[in-house]
Amino acid sequence: MTDQHDTPEVRDEPERYGGDGLDFDRDRLTLRFEDPDLEKAFQLDFGSRMLLQHRVGLGLGLGLWITAGFLLVLMYEIDPVAIGLAITVPLAFLIGELAIVDRLETWDSQQVVNGIVNLVGGLSMIFVATRVANVPELLGT
Repeated sequence: MTDQHDTPEVRDEPERYGGDGLDFDRDRLTLRFEDPDLEKAFQLDFGSRMLLQHRVGLGLGLGLWITAGFLLVLMYEIDPVAIGLAITVPLAFLIGELAIVDRLETWDSQQVVNGIVNLVGGLSMIFVATRVANVPELLGT
């Protein structure tokens, strides 16, 4: 059985940052490299490599929010204007993130902006369930 550290992919990848993948000192809590130059190189590289996945995820998020808005209006007797307004907020944040994602160079900056957008989406879901939909099944009563 082959150890995962013996495969060329695992051995070659860390060379991008100047090591073999086993000798990097990392912070135990944040998992950041203790060498600031190495951390910066990793952040820039990983941010650029994950950009496509980031865009695809944002596109899927847009589609899911739009679909959810239509389904809620079709499934429950709720005001379509109210649900439209409630769904417009996370859509606006997603579109805003799509507009700036190319300017976010590091993986950290992409994750911070994505976290904010997810927080807004979660708050919007709570608002829809408790105020707009007013459906007892959603409220747990």
